[in-house]
Amino acid sequence: MLTFVGRMPRRLRLSLAAALALGLVAAGLTLVLRDQGGHLAANRAQVKRACGGLLPYDELHDHIPDDARGTLDQYGTLLQPGQESRSLLNCTLEWEGHGGLHVEAASSSTTFPTR
Repeated sequence: MLTFVGRMPRRLRLSLAAALALGLVAAGLTLVLRDQGGHLAANRAQVKRACGGLLPYDELHDHIPDDARGTLDQYGTLLQPGQESRSLLNCTLEWEGHGGLHVEAASSSTTFPTR
């Protein structure tokens, strides 16, 4: 293989080396810059479905960051309309360096008089 490279004209070797270097720089920039933004669509989708869809998406839409990925931590019973439970809902959605949202709900333990 080295004999083949030795037979290549100097101009062609320089062109191939420059193309290879340019390709490596472009690939490196893509990997570095990929994590610095472009999260807006994923973050908006996450806000729509987080906390069982309870977050006010229309009010939050303009405040969702693009340069950080959202981290969702939720537990509890996320119920369909008409279902009942005494479970706790605890939901936190955060963006590093941008703050976040926290929703916590529990059923009331007060007993109501029967008729």
